[in-house]
Amino acid sequence: MSATIITTVQVKFDGSGVTDISDRVKSCSISYGRQRTLDEFGAGTCTLVLNNSDNYITPGHSDSTQGNTQLIGREVRVSAAVTG
Repeated sequence: MSATIITTVQVKFDGSGVTDISDRVKSCSISYGRQRTLDEFGAGTCTLVLNNSDNYITPGHSDSTQGNTQLIGREVRVSAAVTG
């Protein structure tokens, strides 16, 4: 039996609730911790590649649903669950 990783990505666009954009995620990479025991801990990073072909989150675009303002500093939640 093989394991399946299910990734959920949510963004807080307007400050009140979160919007699930998991169906738009093409890839996700998360890095945290340190390389060696004596290294200092640094900030973690998360890189998301999204499918935005319909301009859903393009700031200032007339077809944009969520991109009415700049998306800098928005809260993003990434969670993963392993099944199988």
